[in-house]
Amino acid sequence: MQSKVSFIGIGSGKSGSTWLFENLVKHPEVCGLNPKEIQFFNKHYGKGLEWYHKHFSKCYGSLLKGEFSVQYMSSLASPKRIYDYNKDVKIIAILRCPYARIFSDYLHSIRKMEISPDLSFGEYIKNDSNLSIAIYYDQMKRFYEYFPKSNIKVILFEKAVDNPLLIFRQLFEFLELKNKCFVPSDLDKKVNQAVNYKCLFVENIITRTSRVLNDNGYGLIVQKIKDLGLPQLIRGLNLKSEKTFSIQQNDKVRLIEYYRIPNSKLSALINQDLSIWDN
Repeated sequence: MQSKVSFIGIGSGKSGSTWLFENLVKHPEVCGLNPKEIQFFNKHYGKGLEWYHKHFSKCYGSLLKGEFSVQYMSSLASPKRIYDYNKDVKIIAILRCPYARIFSDYLHSIRKMEISPDLSFGEYIKNDSNLSIAIYYDQMKRFYEYFPKSNIKVILFEKAVDNPLLIFRQLFEFLELKNKCFVPSDLDKKVNQAVNYKCLFVENIITRTSRVLNDNGYGLIVQKIKDLGLPQLIRGLNLKSEKTFSIQQNDKVRLIEYYRIPNSKLSALINQDLSIWDN
């Protein structure tokens, strides 16, 4: 019988989770073939553990097995399902300043052609349904109801960007890896940079294809395509050189106030100072 996974990344999206995962699996004690975006505990739970464990079939020996699926954090069912699967599993979350996270969602929605490029960010944030994804307290408390604090590692995106080496050493210690001083090769790679594309339709095809494949359980195929570098090549050719994205100060202030109470609750829950999100 295949051993259970040792760590699960639960999100959050648009917060550097891909960067975190890709550097984590470079560690020599971690399986480099660990998959991302399986979405087993939210979308594919009915397919059973045999289906889930097939995604780790190439992880041999004592190498640490784990996965990241960013939709687990917002899934109501995932915390209990993960606990029932392995009550000792290590939970990893990376959280980004809410207003920056929402602005990234806004830009991504334009790239996916879900909203018009003419819709201003100010109008976008008038819809509360667009803001709920960054109320991290409501999402994280469900995991703390099942897992002890010692089993949950919460990383702040801003601190990861500021001092990635320290963050990874803390992460390696959390996962009880022997070599805590290992330095991943892409540690300083820029993450979550706002970009602009010449043709939104091309970017829309890439993102929708990836999402459809992931949602239907073909995450391994998505990863193989990424490893070939095809999406990166197409995006590079479709990229505009100029970057004109910024949040208006009044929109920023509005969102800081909107998230002030849930952020205060989150700060107490995860025992971290979140004042960095007020700037």
